Amino acid sequence: MPGIADADPTHCMFKPGFNKYSVVDLCHPLHPDIVNNRARRWRDSFAKMVAGSFFDRPAHQPVVAHELHYHPPIFGRLQSSYVDVEAELEVMRNNDKHKHSTFMFVGGDGLAINRINHSLARHPGKYLHTRPAVIPVQGEHPHGTCHILHMGWRPYSALVVPLLE
Repeated sequence: MPGIADADPTHCMFKPGFNKYSVVDLCHPLHPDIVNNRARRWRDSFAKMVAGSFFDRPAHQPVVAHELHYHPPIFGRLQSSYVDVEAELEVMRNNDKHKHSTFMFVGGDGLAINRINHSLARHPGKYLHTRPAVIPVQGEHPHGTCHILHMGWRPYSALVVPLLE
């Protein structure tokens, strides 16, 4: 049976025989389960805000420990071209922290994620069927962090880096 030890990470993304297209309707934003879950989360969140417990955290630790690794900026590359985005992906995929991983979640803004998605579609053998498989993530975090790292100081690096050295 395919598993984690396989060379192809896609063998452990889904259970054997699972038809991913069978759940497409379940992912629609207007599906009743999604609408009800969203309403429940908002209701629970507002109730916790009123009770003053919104920021309380559970006392138990998660079973699986994950690690978020911030890569240093990759100078000379922007997200304005597929060549640049794919070069950045290669730097991250070949990094000692990730090169032996099965999956690598990559955060980015809309443009970067769009280019990563197109790169996955154009080169699935490279980005999905070899380790680490690239899984793009868009959202406030790591999206915000990517903007801070990418645009917060990098344009001024010619001034800032010598001052810091």
